[in-house]
Amino acid sequence: MLALRVPVRRAFEDDIIPTDPFNGVPRAYHKEKTRGILTPAEIKTLVEKPASDARARLAVYLPLYCSMRMGEVRGLQLGDISDGIIHIQRNWQEKEGLKTCKCGSEGYVPMPNVVAELLNRLRDIAPCTGQNDFVMSIKPYHPICREYLSESFRKELLGIGIDEALRKERNIVYHSLRHSFVTACRIAGLTDFETMTLSRHKDVKMLQRYSHGKEAIDIKGIGLKLEQSLLN
Repeated sequence: MLALRVPVRRAFEDDIIPTDPFNGVPRAYHKEKTRGILTPAEIKTLVEKPASDARARLAVYLPLYCSMRMGEVRGLQLGDISDGIIHIQRNWQEKEGLKTCKCGSEGYVPMPNVVAELLNRLRDIAPCTGQNDFVMSIKPYHPICREYLSESFRKELLGIGIDEALRKERNIVYHSLRHSFVTACRIAGLTDFETMTLSRHKDVKMLQRYSHGKEAIDIKGIGLKLEQSLLN
């Protein structure tokens, strides 16, 4: 069921077939594999590695630093960025075009310097012509394709030592960058309210699903802190 549903749903969303034959068919039961994330050490390695392609690196940084979904990255327009703040309010989907964010999750996020620097570099090569043009585009007024974002993501991972086999083994996908963002917020000590404001989650249970401790926390480091605390 899963092997059929995924390509058929994709074909429907891309207007290759007129209807979704799986519409109304109950989902087959399966045990969902835990989503992988990038660890703080891997993110540090990525940041320290010079970006040879500003557009490809920005494709990774927007979800990693600004908690944007793939459709929101594609729907981001120049006019959504002002005074170091990104207003996440658009979402581009193949079948429906430009629409509002998923589940009404419009919101604002601060734009880190690493993202701002890439945006400045991108302006020199991007075909953007106005405030309502897409930031991530190769031709004017047309958002970048999903395949480009996915391919850029895999190339950037390869650059920090995560090849395709390891990526699949750890189940790291493009949406994992959003999981990595939420986990980083929790490690940084942000409150649930602050984290939910930035990630635009409306449910604490969902926030917990996006928080990963095993992969992200330095267990040995915590042990040393605890030992020092007990000794003092």
